Amino acid sequence: MSDEENGYTGLELAQLDDRTWIERLLNEPMIVFAETLTGALSQPSLVRFALGKCVQARLKGRLIQEFGIQLRVLREAGKIKEDYFATHSQQATLKDFLKFIDDDPPDEEVFKALKSIFFCGVEKSATAADELKAYHLLQVCKQLRSAEILLLRESWSLYKEDPKQMSKWRATENEGVYEYVWLQKMSASLKLPEGLIENSAETLNRLRLLRPSKLQGIISAETCRLSTFGIELCERITKFP
Repeated sequence: MSDEENGYTGLELAQLDDRTWIERLLNEPMIVFAETLTGALSQPSLVRFALGKCVQARLKGRLIQEFGIQLRVLREAGKIKEDYFATHSQQATLKDFLKFIDDDPPDEEVFKALKSIFFCGVEKSATAADELKAYHLLQVCKQLRSAEILLLRESWSLYKEDPKQMSKWRATENEGVYEYVWLQKMSASLKLPEGLIENSAETLNRLRLLRPSKLQGIISAETCRLSTFGIELCERITKFP
């Protein structure tokens, strides 16, 4: 039975257009989810769905509560705009973020990356172009899993330490780095299986966040394999930890 059939549809789009309702959700997420769940379970036929919905509601409420607290702290510190719901781009990004949490609660790494992107779109210095970019980067980041976020963060950490850090892994002075060497290094650093690193790299390649391998399995040693687009995304997913 679908959510629509059993009467529970989560955060309705109409509610997400109501600024007062959103502010209440960010301040009292547990209460709002409890009220929504209580309404859904008013039908006797839905009792058997209660446990699963309660667990989901607690998880969603915890994520939104964490987001709401950080939003207030950053606003009070003057790091983000006082009115974070003033423009169409800001509204679209926030609503999409909240809807994503409601539809499919993300794991911790993906959640941190998504909320950081939102904050980048509403920070004090953000322009209209930055706000729009935040919306589109959110769509890209929603396609990632935690392993891919971790791989991006590790590449970003190397890049920040030294953009040519991977040059030390070259087989010879004149060629790039063999991809299998990169996989081994990333696997050891992240303590994840090489197969998982390889699968994650394929996704990041598809989204143009990493530089693809060249002939004979060689990858560029420049920028720690991050593409220009990957560097731009990493700047935003790490700015507001």
